[in-house]
Amino acid sequence: MQGPFCGGALLSRRFVLTAAHCSQEMGYNANQIEVRLGEYNTSSTESYERTIDAAELIRHPNYNPDTFDSDILLIRLAEPVIFSDYIVPICLPSELRGETLLQTGKRGTVAGWGSTDGTQGDHSNVLKKAKLTIRDFSTCSDQHSRYTLTSNMFCALGGNRATNVRDACNGDSGGPFIVESEERSYVVGIVSWGVGCGDINRPGVYTRVSRFRSWILQHINADLQTCEETSFQIGEDLNQDQSKIQSLEDQVQSLESQLEMFQSQDENVCTTPNHISHQLP
Repeated sequence: MQGPFCGGALLSRRFVLTAAHCSQEMGYNANQIEVRLGEYNTSSTESYERTIDAAELIRHPNYNPDTFDSDILLIRLAEPVIFSDYIVPICLPSELRGETLLQTGKRGTVAGWGSTDGTQGDHSNVLKKAKLTIRDFSTCSDQHSRYTLTSNMFCALGGNRATNVRDACNGDSGGPFIVESEERSYVVGIVSWGVGCGDINRPGVYTRVSRFRSWILQHINADLQTCEETSFQIGEDLNQDQSKIQSLEDQVQSLESQLEMFQSQDENVCTTPNHISHQLP
C-alpha cells in the first residue's frame, strides 16, 4: 500500500488496534498493509522505526459501516515486535477502569497525522496530539441528531470557544484516544467518525474500547504481555544495561589506574640517578 493508511495502537508483540472502517471503506486486504512502528515524521526514516507486514485483519463481526457501530479492528502482524524505548505497547484497561476513565469531563489525548486545518486537506508529516475533554453523551447525541450514536461510542472535543477548538480530523482515523491514570497510559478510545472537523457544536465520535475488551482478549490473550509486565521488562533491560555500563566504567578506571602506575614507574626509571648508575657497566 502506498501513502498513509490510519493510526493505530500497539497492544502486544503481534497485535495493533485500529478502526474497522480503515480497511472496510478503503478496501484494503492484509497483504496490502504494512505497519510502521515508532513513527514520528513520515517524511524521514529514523533508526528506531520498524516496518512489519500485516498478516491478518480481524474486523469485529458486528461492525456496521452505515452507523460505524463496533468500529474496531485488530491487525495481526506477520512477525513479533521487539520492544524498545520508542516502541512499547499501550495499556488495555479493564472494563471497569475503562468506563471510569470515560466519565464526562475527563480529559484525554488524541494523536495522529491527520489534517490540521480543519478541512480534508493535506495530512501532517509529524505526529500531532491534542488534549480533549469527554463530552456528555446525551448532549452529543442531540448534536448529531441526524446520525445514530450507540453505547459503543463516546464523544470528545477540546476547547470552549469557536476559535479555540481541538479535534481529530481526516487522516486521524484508527488512532488512539489515551487517558493517563496512575502513571500509565490507557487506550480507551479509537478515532471513528465526525461531521467536519473543529466544530464546537459537533464533537468527534470515538469507539469505546472497554465495550470490546473480551473480544480483544479472545484474539490476543495468548500473545498479550501486559503493559505492567512490559514496563517491568524494559526496566530490567535498562538496569542490566546500566550494570554493564558500570562494569565497563569500572574496568576502564582500573586500567587507567594501572596505566598511571606504569607511567609513574617509567618516570622513576628515567629520573632516578641511583637507578641509572646501577645500570651503567
